[in-house]
Amino acid sequence: MTARGKERLVFHDFTYYKQSRTKSGFRWGCTKNRWHKCKAYLHLADDLTIVRTNFIYTTRGQKLLMYDKFTFFRSGWVRNGGSRYSCSHSVTKRCKAHIHVHKDCVILMTQSLPYTTTTLTTMFIHTTRGQKLLMYGKYSFYRSGPIRNGGSRYSCSRLSSQQCKAHIHLSKDDDILMVQAAHNHDPDTYLKTKAGLYLKVYLNKEPKRIV
Repeated sequence: MTARGKERLVFHDFTYYKQSRTKSGFRWGCTKNRWHKCKAYLHLADDLTIVRTNFIYTTRGQKLLMYDKFTFFRSGWVRNGGSRYSCSHSVTKRCKAHIHVHKDCVILMTQSLPYTTTTLTTMFIHTTRGQKLLMYGKYSFYRSGPIRNGGSRYSCSRLSSQQCKAHIHLSKDDDILMVQAAHNHDPDTYLKTKAGLYLKVYLNKEPKRIV
């Protein structure tokens, strides 16, 4: 918050202000765009996950995608007219990090990126119904199937009810390999009981009447 009570986002030592509401969160523009005509911006989901970012051009005229201090070059196509961007060090350092970007520049998937810098909390919880859920930020995920190398895929708990396609891939050691966390709904609320289990709280709903 500024001295005047305005909300600011700090990302890599630069400040951004909230411009407008998007489908999954907010668009944040650089605070220098008015006086210095800076066009840098970020699209953040409600859980503060970056879902859209801008591109840069090098002195050689190459168009690169900047994401979390790393650069990526366009290496191929993905479904629905999108593009695959591979790490700029994929050849020199054999880095396998890559990003899938929709044709309108919305990030669809990130894989093998360093998540040590993330501010989101990752933990497992056990519910009163006997479920083991993965909490990523404020959202919950359930194990929906295996992936290669002994890992697991976790889908959003609202996959059935809200058709939410957010999901996470974990390694067999529970390290995050990939995150697609663009949710289409607000996060659920869980309360921890004295027994250490978590109870899902349903808000803004009238209690059922017993006849």
